[in-house]
This record gives sequence, C-alpha cells and structure tokens, in this order.
Amino acid sequence: MSKVNFLDSAKHCCENSRRLLDSAELLEFEKVLATRYYLSMIAQEETAKAFLLYLVGVNALPWTPFLLRATRDHRCKQLVGIILDYISPDTDEFIRRLEAW
Repeated sequence: MSKVNFLDSAKHCCENSRRLLDSAELLEFEKVLATRYYLSMIAQEETAKAFLLYLVGVNALPWTPFLLRATRDHRCKQLVGIILDYISPDTDEFIRRLEAW
C-alpha cells in the first residue's frame, strides 16, 4: 500500500468523523442522550484511526500487524484519543500548563 493511500484513508476517516459529529449535533435536544454519546465516541475513534494512518503516511510509523490491529481495536483507538486530547488540550488548559512551566 502506498503512502498516498494511507493519507487518503486518513482524510476519509476525518470526513467520517465530521459526519458522525454532525449527526450527534442534530440530536442535541433529544431526550435519549446515549445515541449522541456513542456517535461522539465513534467519531473520536475515527479521528484516532486517522491520526495513526497519517503517521504511517508521513513515515513516522511503519505499517505493521500491530498497527493494523490498533486501527480496529476500540480500546486502542480510545487510548490514542486520550493521547490526542493530552497533546492538543483546550486553550485554557494549554495556558495553565504554560504558566505552570
């Protein structure tokens, strides 16, 4: 698989994530919040998968069977989501970290 294919796949994962988040926003005023929650979680997993595919596409990671498994495993994608949240915090959190440093 070429590096361009990995980057294209990452782009499609981001598009899927955006569509899922848009669907979740449409359910904002529904009484059952579980569907909105799960759509958001799936969107987060799609973003994590996009990040992993992007890293392969720019030669930061090799494509291995372990990485393939990570793109399919919910726990792995949730862990990547936590890492992404940590390295890209919201602005207030970022400022607090800078001030503490």
